Amino acid sequence: MDPGHGQRLGQRQDAGLPGRRRRARRRGRDAGLEAITWVPDELLVAKGFIDESKGARYNPADYAGHGTGLFFAGVEQDGRIIAYALNRSTGTFSRVATIASGFPKVMELTYEPETTHLWAVCDDGCDGRTATLDIAQSGPNSGRFAVTNVYERPAGMPNLNNEGFAIAPRAECVNGLKPVFWADDLNTGDHALRSGAIKCTPLPAPQLTVALKLAKARRTGKARPRPGPRGARRPHDHRLDPQERSVPHDRQDDAHRRRRGQADVHAEPEAQRSRPCAATRRSR
Repeated sequence: MDPGHGQRLGQRQDAGLPGRRRRARRRGRDAGLEAITWVPDELLVAKGFIDESKGARYNPADYAGHGTGLFFAGVEQDGRIIAYALNRSTGTFSRVATIASGFPKVMELTYEPETTHLWAVCDDGCDGRTATLDIAQSGPNSGRFAVTNVYERPAGMPNLNNEGFAIAPRAECVNGLKPVFWADDLNTGDHALRSGAIKCTPLPAPQLTVALKLAKARRTGKARPRPGPRGARRPHDHRLDPQERSVPHDRQDDAHRRRRGQADVHAEPEAQRSRPCAATRRSR
């Protein structure tokens, strides 16, 4: 069900992993792919992710029809994470890399865009621990996902069979914290969902808009009009009186600022108005 539109969601595409299904059936219950998440190509390329099938940096162009990212699937019985490129046209797949989660088994994977971390979750078989992984930029694991932190389950939470984990976006931050949610596969105590919080990630540095940059250039006398076609009007002519259009540009600018009360333009960076949150380890 799509809660936003009140309609049932239908399957649009299917990509099978037949080899993995056969091996899972031979090994018995709880032996297949248990977790899945998606990581964008933009991040993988920017951080130099290694395509193990080719022994080189990952190149999205090598996988026609795969979309704009890779799917990462967690194997329950051994804790491996496998990156796949799924061809949306043919329904076939290509295996790109295999990653060690640091756990003997993995039940959930979640990609957090703000930190670019891949979160791996183990259930009560690992005392409810959670790990973050990131693409190493140096050392023996350079270009490969490696464990950066391991977290204990929150204080006060029993050792539950949590097999689902979701992180709220940064927009949900309140007082430096944002919600996270666990899904208990056994519905212990008639509760399937439990919530907690992690620290927010820092806000990006504020960027001056083009308008503010132009205003600063005018004040310092460094503005230069961009040449245009003959008869073209200046971009701000529509805001000036006809009498003002007949005076030199520097007087036009002064008159325009006086009319809008913008003789001095000051931008207060967002970071000064709200204290950025720090992404630090949380042991609860």
